[in-house]
Amino acid sequence: MPNLGRLLRANLKTDLKLIIIWVVINAAMIVSGLAKIVNLYSGDGDIAKLRQMMDTPMMVALFTKMPGGDHVTIALVLGAIMLPLMATLTGLMSVQLAIRGTRKMEESGETELILATATPKTVTVIAVALELVIVNIINGLGMYVAWLSMPMTGANQAGYLVFVGLMVAFGIFMGGVALIGSQVFADSRSANFFGYGFLAGIYFLRSMIDVKHWHGLTWLSPFNWLESASVFGKNDSWAIIVMVIIGILLGLVAVRLSQQRDLGAGLLQMTGRGRQHVPASLRGFTTLFMRVEAKVIVGWFVAILVFAAMFGSIFGDVQEVLSGSTQIETIVGVKATTVMTQTLYAHFLEMIAMFMVLFVTLMSLNVMQRYLQDRRNGSLDLIAGQPVGRLRLFTTYTLTAAVAGVIAFAVGILVVWQVGNSSVTGSIPAEQIQRVLIGYLPTFLVSFGVGALLLGWIPRVFGVLYAYFGIFFLLTYLRNLLDLPKWFLQLSPYGWSTNIPVSTPNTAVMVTMSLISVACFVLGYIGFKHRDLV
Repeated sequence: MPNLGRLLRANLKTDLKLIIIWVVINAAMIVSGLAKIVNLYSGDGDIAKLRQMMDTPMMVALFTKMPGGDHVTIALVLGAIMLPLMATLTGLMSVQLAIRGTRKMEESGETELILATATPKTVTVIAVALELVIVNIINGLGMYVAWLSMPMTGANQAGYLVFVGLMVAFGIFMGGVALIGSQVFADSRSANFFGYGFLAGIYFLRSMIDVKHWHGLTWLSPFNWLESASVFGKNDSWAIIVMVIIGILLGLVAVRLSQQRDLGAGLLQMTGRGRQHVPASLRGFTTLFMRVEAKVIVGWFVAILVFAAMFGSIFGDVQEVLSGSTQIETIVGVKATTVMTQTLYAHFLEMIAMFMVLFVTLMSLNVMQRYLQDRRNGSLDLIAGQPVGRLRLFTTYTLTAAVAGVIAFAVGILVVWQVGNSSVTGSIPAEQIQRVLIGYLPTFLVSFGVGALLLGWIPRVFGVLYAYFGIFFLLTYLRNLLDLPKWFLQLSPYGWSTNIPVSTPNTAVMVTMSLISVACFVLGYIGFKHRDLV
C-alpha cells in the first residue's frame, strides 16, 4: 500500500516522546507497587490481612475481587490488584494515541496534506492501527521487565507472560474502540470522550458485577475477562485471543468507515440551520460557547450521574458487612454496630467523593480545553474580530467549566445519598453528606484554579494537568496501601481533603483552599490579558 511504511515511521517518530513517557510510567507503576506491597506484606499473616482488606465491597468496587482458595500467595494477590490498574493505564494510552493519529491530525490539516499525495484514504487509519500494535507490544515488554525486577513468592514465567499478553491484548482492543470513535465523531474531543467514557463504563460495570455477585454477566465487561485469567494461578489465556480478535475486527470496521465519510467530517456530525435561522441565544459569545459545549457537559453529567447511582446502590452491600452478622451484634451491641456501620458509610463516601472530584475536575478541564481547539482551528481569530473583551473570553472559557463542575458534583453526591438510602435499612447520615460537600468543593475549586492559571499563562502544557491530577488521585487513594508520606500527597489538592467525611473538615484549610482558587483564577486572567491569544 503506497506510503504506508513512511507514514507509520512518521507517526512513531512524532509520538516517540509520548510513547516513552507512557512506557516508563507503566513500568514504574509496577515497580513501585511491587516494591511497596512486597515489603509491607511479606509474611503469610500479612498477606491474609491484605486479602481481607481488599475483599471488602469498597475495595472490590475500586480494584477487583480477590482470588479464592486456601493457599493465596503475594503474587496471586498482586496480580489481581495490578491487572485493572495497568489495564486502565494501557487503555488510556491506546485511546490517546489512536485519536492523536487520526482525528487530531485531520483537525490540524496534516491528513489533508498526506492525502494530497498518492496515498489512499485508508492508509492513515491503517498506519495508526499498526502503530498501536507496535506500541502495545513495546509497553508489554516494559511491564515484563518491571515484573522481573522484584522476585515474589508464587510468581512464575507463565504468570508474567499471561499478564503481559492481557495488557497487550487490552491495549489493542481499546485502540480498536478509539479508532471507531475517531470515525464516528467529527472532533477530537468528542472522540476522546467516547474512548475514555467507554473505558470508564466497562470498569464501572465490572465494579457492579463483582460487588453484586452477578456471575452470569461477567461476559459483559472486558475487565471481568481479565479477572478470569487468574494470573499466577490458573493463568488462562483465552481472554488474550478474544480481545485481540475483537480489536482487529474493530480496526477493520474503522478502516471501512473511513471510506464512507468526508475528510474532516464524522458519521454523526450534525449541521446547523444557518445564520438566518439562528436563535437569539446563539448571537452572543457566551451563549454560543455554552451551546457548543452542551454535548460535552451533558455527556459528563450523564456519566457522573450513572456513576453516582451505581455506587450509591452498593451501600446495601456495605451495610451487610456488619448488620448481617449476629455475632458482632451480640458481642458489641446493636448501638455499637450501628456506629460501626455509619463509619463504614463514611469511608465508602470518602472513596466515592474522591472519584466525583476527579470526574468534575476532568470535566472542567475538558470544557476549558475548548480554548486550545478554538485557537488551533482558527475560531479564536474570528471571535477576536468581534467586540468581545479579554475578560469576557477568559471568564466564558473558565467560569462555565467551574459552574458546571460545582453543579455536577453537588447533584452527583445527592444522587449517591438518595440511591444509597433506598438500598439500606435506615439512612445514610445527612451530616456525612454535608461534610462531603463542604470538604471536597474547595478541592475541586483549587483544581479548577490551577487549570485557569495554566490556561492564562502557558496553555501549551495544559494537557499535563490530566496526568498530574490522575496520578495524584491514584496515589492519594492508595496512600494507606503504599504507605506514602502526608507531605507528598499534599503536593496536590487531593491531599488536603483526605479522611472526609470520616473526620470533620478543617475550616481553616477549606477557607485557605478557596482563597487559593480565587488567587489562581485572578493570576490566570492577568496572564491571559497580557499575552498573545494565538
